[in-house]
Amino acid sequence: MTRSVTGVKKSLFPTEKSAEDIKKEAAINSKPEQAAVSAAKKGTPKSPTGRKNWISIGLRFLIITITFGVFVVAIPTQFRDLAEVTQAFVKSTNFTIESNSSLDIGNVKKNPELRKDANGKTNVMLVGVDTRYVVARGGGTLRNTDSLMVATYDHKTHRVGLISFPRDIIANFPNTPSYMKINAIYATGESRSKGSGLESIKQTLENMSGLKIQYYAMVDLKGFMTVIDLLGGIDVYVERSFTDYQYPTDNYRWRTVSFTQGWAHMNGDTALAFSRSRHSQQAGEGSDFARARRQQKVIQGVIDQALKQETLQNPKKIFEILNAIAGSIQVNQLTPEDVEAALAILTAKGKPEIFNVVLDPTVANKKLLQVGGYGTGYTITTIGGVKNTGPMRQFLTDFSNEPTIVNDVTIPVYNGKSGSFTSKYRNLTGRFFYMKLYNAGTTEEYQGDTVFNHGGAQYERVSKFIAATMGMTYQEVTDESIRAPRPNGVPVVIVLGK
Repeated sequence: MTRSVTGVKKSLFPTEKSAEDIKKEAAINSKPEQAAVSAAKKGTPKSPTGRKNWISIGLRFLIITITFGVFVVAIPTQFRDLAEVTQAFVKSTNFTIESNSSLDIGNVKKNPELRKDANGKTNVMLVGVDTRYVVARGGGTLRNTDSLMVATYDHKTHRVGLISFPRDIIANFPNTPSYMKINAIYATGESRSKGSGLESIKQTLENMSGLKIQYYAMVDLKGFMTVIDLLGGIDVYVERSFTDYQYPTDNYRWRTVSFTQGWAHMNGDTALAFSRSRHSQQAGEGSDFARARRQQKVIQGVIDQALKQETLQNPKKIFEILNAIAGSIQVNQLTPEDVEAALAILTAKGKPEIFNVVLDPTVANKKLLQVGGYGTGYTITTIGGVKNTGPMRQFLTDFSNEPTIVNDVTIPVYNGKSGSFTSKYRNLTGRFFYMKLYNAGTTEEYQGDTVFNHGGAQYERVSKFIAATMGMTYQEVTDESIRAPRPNGVPVVIVLGK
């Protein structure tokens, strides 16, 4: 099961550098720019269209959320007229102002709230495109949307789950019998009815994920590099060294990009290359799934850099960033009340804790997705067939409710002299098919079914989630006086008792 690095809560206005920041700066300053980019090679890739892999939608999500949230919240008092900021920015983008909403701040209702689903979550769909190639060829061509993400925010816990969908997954086009790669849904929708592409993707992701989407946006690459450059670059940790000899350029050629393990300070162009590269033959970095994980690292870098005090207290820089992305986003179903509600959350709670999941064939204990299974060429399909979306909906709904389910933990399940162990075990492993559960044999007699947490705070939430879902008792094992099975080095144990 795949779990990416999670965010750590920090003060919205840090006043001093942490030990981690000092260590990071030392690592970066001890060596030159990590991402060396060689001159473009002569020659043209065999399949230029196939090499156009666009920037992560996650990055665009951060551009949007940071802009509406962190930057505006942090503007000093003399610049913090919400009406001025909202009107200037909303008017420069493709917003849909709904019902009787007005850009007049006087019409914004008191204490507005973001829209939520039935479970109290706010879900945002983000779609990424790159229009530079359309411009290079004279325009007029619809491009596939190769980056798709759903961000789910839990208002109670102040946690965000970021879900990256593979561009090659086979999905149903809404209200038709047609199936296709998900990155073709937007173009197909637009070809059927201009302006319906985003709604088509929204319905597709709702049907696949089981999450009701309240907001959605599409952003192209134009403003991305500028934003990072205006931030002064970002700091990113490169997990593994790799080189890509076929990184595509704007003129349908290629160049070589290389990245060295360790902390790197990246400008916009370098961060873009790090996010988009997928042709390396080294360290498993040549897949779309590796690329998605790198994109999530860049997201974290943008957040961290945007939250630094020197950025937040520079109104000139804030408005430069607003102007840089104004022409690069299309947002629907957003009102001034939504903007103010988002600002209020960031003001009151600061930076949320962030969890990431990339939907690849290794996720969910390898029981969710598979390579192939539909047509010819490279595809990703749900195990059991393209129509079998139930397991994915269950997994992503659970991730939205408790993102720590992506903890890569193996859980032994003991028979505590239960007369119905077989049926209980079958129900447990069926419900949590995406977890690594195994029959650990018989132990001494226990009354009832219990989830024992030996791992402390790190495993508390996932243990409680299992217990609550299955109607079990949760027990934290704090000392030797608590009766519980104690296999060496195992953080979570389940006993199915009498």
